[in-house]
Amino acid sequence: MTEGQQEAKVPLGTINTGGDSKTVDWYIRGDEKGDYNISAVLTGKFSSYQDPFKYTFQTAEPLHVYAGSDMQLTVHLSDAAYYGKPYTMIFELENVSDHPIYNLKHQVKKVSQYQVKEYVWLGSDE
Repeated sequence: MTEGQQEAKVPLGTINTGGDSKTVDWYIRGDEKGDYNISAVLTGKFSSYQDPFKYTFQTAEPLHVYAGSDMQLTVHLSDAAYYGKPYTMIFELENVSDHPIYNLKHQVKKVSQYQVKEYVWLGSDE
């Protein structure tokens, strides 16, 4: 995430009794594979006597981050390329895990066409 608030601590200001509420959203990155317990601590003071309070909220089960280990990319190429003919490449993205992966997007960006400028013969001259 590169937009919005990027702070671990977010001041909520005053929340009045009688139906007021405040919401804070955090986006959690999944760079490292593993199981993570997520928690948040709410602290403040009750307005009537300024008595401090502290509540901790925690996930009931750890959040599992797969971090790309569940997908396998295979590129299938032709054995040879011929001048003036299309060269086909097939990109196969496979789920190798035992669970479904939703909302997957697969793109090949910045595709370029290259032209061979020099040929080198590596065979024998016999």
